[in-house]
Amino acid sequence: MKRKQLFFLISRIFINILVILLLIYRNKIFNITNESIGLIITVIVFILSIFIVLDIYKSIGKMTDIPNSRRRKDDTIIKRMGSFEEIALMIEKNNILEMIIEVDKKKIKVGCSSDMDHSTGRFFDKKYHINGKEFVSATEFECEFKKIVADKHIKILSLE
Repeated sequence: MKRKQLFFLISRIFINILVILLLIYRNKIFNITNESIGLIITVIVFILSIFIVLDIYKSIGKMTDIPNSRRRKDDTIIKRMGSFEEIALMIEKNNILEMIIEVDKKKIKVGCSSDMDHSTGRFFDKKYHINGKEFVSATEFECEFKKIVADKHIKILSLE
């Protein structure tokens, strides 16, 4: 996948450079004698050149970000076993957490989210969720989570 992305981005940059060269030497290729049409074409070429240069910058930015995006995806994959107590404690300790676990070959998304007061940096209004279903209190969440897990093997697939 990485090679295909890189090849696509390099070929995109190459095509953009060829189009810019075509736009620069347009008068030698096409002989336009009418001044008003020449002025309109010059304005269009200028605007088109701006978009092409922006596309080249965007492609170069994506090329430099390919290793980082792959690393970010690999960092979140945990794939280890966990217990109900361990996961409940992690969710209770953190203000914002989302994990995907596997119980009996079913993927379950559990976690918590909180609002933050940016002036003080404090979190408030913590909510818990299991597959999109929200719980306001931790005891409600733990009770529902225990029903789902019920002393089964829990595999942690990802943690964010």
